[in-house]
Parts: sequence; C-alpha cells; structure tokens
Amino acid sequence: MLEDPYPFYAGLQQRHAVLWSEGMQSWLVTRYAECRDVLNDHERFTQDRKQIGGTASEARQNLQASALSDGLDPAGEKALRRLIVNSIHSQDIDQLAGSIRADVDRLFAALASRPVFDWMTEVAAPLAAAITAELLGLREPEPGTFKRVSEAIAQGYNADVKPENSKVGQDGRAQLGALIEDAWGAAADRGGAVAVLKNSADTNEFSTNRMKENLGLLFNGSFAAIFAACGNVALTLLRRPDVLDRLRDPALLDTGIDELIRYDGPAQVTSRVATQDTKIRDVAIRAGDGVIALLAAANRDPEEFPEPNELVLDRKPNRHLGFGWGMHGCVGQAFGRAALRGLVTGLHEAPTPLRLAGTPVRLRATSVRSLDSLPVTFAE
Repeated sequence: MLEDPYPFYAGLQQRHAVLWSEGMQSWLVTRYAECRDVLNDHERFTQDRKQIGGTASEARQNLQASALSDGLDPAGEKALRRLIVNSIHSQDIDQLAGSIRADVDRLFAALASRPVFDWMTEVAAPLAAAITAELLGLREPEPGTFKRVSEAIAQGYNADVKPENSKVGQDGRAQLGALIEDAWGAAADRGGAVAVLKNSADTNEFSTNRMKENLGLLFNGSFAAIFAACGNVALTLLRRPDVLDRLRDPALLDTGIDELIRYDGPAQVTSRVATQDTKIRDVAIRAGDGVIALLAAANRDPEEFPEPNELVLDRKPNRHLGFGWGMHGCVGQAFGRAALRGLVTGLHEAPTPLRLAGTPVRLRATSVRSLDSLPVTFAE
C-alpha cells in the first residue's frame, strides 16, 4: 500500500464515490468532480471545525486550520488569502527559474563523483529549501533544518493514530514559528512574501499573528510539496528512462511535468468539515461530519483522465490536484513546476545518466506522498 496505493484507490473508486470510514470518522470522497466540489465550496465545507462551533483534537488543529480560526468572516478569509497569493505572484518566476538551474548544476557537479548518494537529502532537500527561502524571504539554513521541521509537522498530523507524535508536531510548529519570526524581523533586507505582507500591515485588517500563521502554512505548502515532488518525479524517471528521453522535446516539457505530478503527486488527501446538512452525489452528509478528499484517487479518476494509469505527456486538459488546492496549489503550480523543469533539464545535460543504486524507501505519512530516501548514482 505504501509503495503503490493506486490499485487500492482504483478499487475503492469503482465501488464508491463517497463512503464512510469508521476508523477515520469521516466521509471519504474518491471521485475527481466531487473532490473539486468539496475543495471549492467554502460555504458547505470548511477547514476549521471551530467555525461551526465544534472542537478538534490537537492533532487536527493543523497549520491551515489555526490560520483561519481567529474569527475572520468568510470575506476576511478570502481577502487574507488573496493578499498571500498576491505575495506569491509578486515573485520573479523567470529569475527564480534561472537560480534553480544554477542550483541544480551546482548540486549535480558536486555529486558526480560520489559512488552513491541519497537524492532526497542531497538534491530534493537543498533545492526545496532554496526555493522556499527565496519565496518567503527566510534566511536559508542548512537544508536539513527545513526537512526536519516539515517532517515533524507532518508527523504531528498523525497524532490521533500515534499519540507520541503530538510532541514531535508541537516541536516542529515551534521551530517553524522561530523561522517566521526571524524572517519578519529581517523582512526589509530579504524581500519575499514576508516583506510583502509586512509592508501591507498598516493598510490591511489582519493581525500580525494571523499573517505569520499563514506564512507558516505557506512554508509547509512550499517546502513539503516541492521536496516530495522532486523525489516522486525522479523515481518515476529512473524507472521510466524512456519518459525522460521524450521530455527532451520542448513541446512536451511543460505538459509532461504536469502529467508526472498527476501520475504520482505529493498531495494525497485533504480534510474538511461540513458546515450544514448537504449531499455529495446522493449521499447525505450531516453538519459537523468530517469529509476527506482523496486527491490521489481523484488524479487517477478515468471520468476526468482517460487512461489514468498511463503517462500521457501531452495530456490536455490536465486539471490535476497533485499539489493540492488553494494556497498550496498556487505555490506548487508556480514554484514546484519551476523546480521540476530545472531538474529534468539538468538530468538531460548531465554527463552520465542518473541510475538507481539501492531500494527507495517511502516516508510513512498520510497527507503527503514522499520518499524518505532514494539512493542513486551518476557513476558509470
């Protein structure tokens, strides 16, 4: 299941578009159209149980929920999200793409003579850290710092199943808070999304704490998604060198990157709570019920994607949910694609082909599909 969950998702999808999970105490949504509806309909489905007068366990009070829990009305939430998304769009993507290519070339040159190295530690982590630091305006630490913080937060999400993960998640959030505080204090010198939000603080209605919390969400949406995507795509290309070769065609590069993300993307699930009695397809959902959109299943839905288990490099349209939706999706689409283009082009230009040098190990996490380690080599 951890190595290849897609046959399980396909079987689930064939039997049920919507089904109740006793173990997760939530409705599972498997079909693309219904997943999109759940993610888009903020009146019927919210990310924060406290908005409907309920309470949530500490494990479920993730960054995204806490960032929306200060009593903002729906219009205020939308305005805050728009402000953050505009801070993302203010970044110079072309300049960032050039920086990514330079980073990839530097990393590959340093690793060329190594008999074996871990792609996740030596390539995915530093690349995701560099992009995240530039996006937010964070001081770029040793790449392992971002990786440890992101993984600790992800483990915290599973604290309902593993209570011992609660403390790990708390520590991760505290470390992330320190990174955001540091960036906020140095915003004028570093630029990035932190500077955009801080410069608007006198003219918007949002508290400084609320903006900082949303920057925490932006961090997780950037680093975790880009890190995971870099590993998933690399493993697919290692197993399918014919696909890497076909991506030498400039006409296929952009659509091919999107298809690789759809095929094995980082976002697996996302959760909501029903704000009112409603229906998904013909299934009655009560106010207060948990609803989990299975994004990975949606991305293989044959009703939306013909030949869903095939890599169709010129697939159009390709409205996948591989980077999630909303602010996470915005970060992924803009910066994750740039990172993956840089990696693919770098692999094309490497003096020797990248090869597997051991058995990949998957990260044990429910919300993100990522590799923990990927042993590889450029050595002949």
